[in-house]
Amino acid sequence: MVAEFTKQWQSTSQGAFHIAVVHAGLGDRDRAFEWLNRSFDDFSLAYYVMLPMFDDLHADPRFERLERRLRLQDL
Repeated sequence: MVAEFTKQWQSTSQGAFHIAVVHAGLGDRDRAFEWLNRSFDDFSLAYYVMLPMFDDLHADPRFERLERRLRLQDL
């Protein structure tokens, strides 16, 4: 899945959020946050990231920065 989503992202520059979700599911927080940050640039970040299924990421200090960016984007 990661390879397929990454290939799609490389050709379209869209869909970074999907790659982040896969990495989060695999427990790879570093890669998940890398792709979550990219998802701001390609506008694929979804509010689904706030759901309880992402609690593992919510516990990471990097999530606070991500959440702030989300709030700023809403302004």
